[in-house]
Amino acid sequence: MHHSRVLLGALTGLALYLRAHSIGADPRVVFDEVHLGNLANNYMASQFHLNPHPPLGKLLITLLFRAFGYTGGSSFDSGEPHPDFVPYVQMRRVQAVLGTLLVPVVFAACRALRLPEMA
Repeated sequence: MHHSRVLLGALTGLALYLRAHSIGADPRVVFDEVHLGNLANNYMASQFHLNPHPPLGKLLITLLFRAFGYTGGSSFDSGEPHPDFVPYVQMRRVQAVLGTLLVPVVFAACRALRLPEMA
């Protein structure tokens, strides 16, 4: 059991480091920000948009973006710099933390399925 906790801690720490290291180094709009940013704009403006995926995750992300002061209005054009009013570093941190939290969730699922630790 102790070995499992050490492994989980190491994997989670590595996941956080890989996601958060230099997270604000590039001020340009990157891949997922185009999609998520424009969806957040639509939700904040109460505009209809066609999206084949369930909305809960995107609504929660929109709520977190609003909590950091983003009120919509950025075009989120790929490769373009973020305007000054877009708290992109905080927005990226949200994604990094959520992605990091997947590590212990998947680890627990694997344990519940009784998969070997090195699977």
